[in-house]
Amino acid sequence: MSAEERPGYLAEMASLTEEESHRWYDAKDRSPMRAHARRRRFEAILQRSRAARVLVFGERSGDLSWRLAAAGRSVCAVVGSRFFESRVRRRAPVAGDLQVQRMDLEKDVLEGVHPEIVVSDILEHVGCAESVLGRLREHLEPEGRLHVVVPNARSLHRRIGMEMGLLAELTGISPVDRAAGHHRIYTEELLRAHLEGAGFRIAERQGLTLRFLTVAQVDAFVREQPGGERFIAACDALTPDLEAWASELYVLARPGGADAR
Repeated sequence: MSAEERPGYLAEMASLTEEESHRWYDAKDRSPMRAHARRRRFEAILQRSRAARVLVFGERSGDLSWRLAAAGRSVCAVVGSRFFESRVRRRAPVAGDLQVQRMDLEKDVLEGVHPEIVVSDILEHVGCAESVLGRLREHLEPEGRLHVVVPNARSLHRRIGMEMGLLAELTGISPVDRAAGHHRIYTEELLRAHLEGAGFRIAERQGLTLRFLTVAQVDAFVREQPGGERFIAACDALTPDLEAWASELYVLARPGGADAR
């Protein structure tokens, strides 16, 4: 794994071999909270997916692409480095149509026109999100669907962090955000502005997952407390009533002239 292909925001990986890096990510993927969040993303997308072919940006574990391929979709997972390409290939299903392509979404040329595109865990990391969305708009069919997942600035755990003095404002970039390479944390208004500026409109929205602790704290509670596994399910049961405070925002966006259905 070359220096230029290492995830730059993970300083702790700087001295790891590629196999050690895989083990590091494998441990992260076993996080109960992260696994739950990935399932919720997949469910939100699959519920609204209509196309047989799906182009997926933002894969690191391969989990979303694997699930979509297992559900009968023809999937092309686009990753930003050789390391993440190898991770997705390691997770490729025995049965299912899953291809992996490496490219820089901000620099490389995207080819073809696609009926459905997924952008998960991407827009908060890029320098100019509206420009990236504009490029995707050019490669989405006129009646196509764009699925977007971003972190929610108004989430419950960020609200608690601000009350504790850990954040100056809900949209502020915390040390954890900075370490993760976040350029911004989205409000629904900012996401709408970026989408509409790129020629999209929001057809549907949903808040995904609710938590009031950090991921590490939730994981520790689930693993250490008797019946702890019910904690995530209990928080999840409250999400429909507290969507505005969910950890992530999911939106289904359509090109400006497309039918909303």
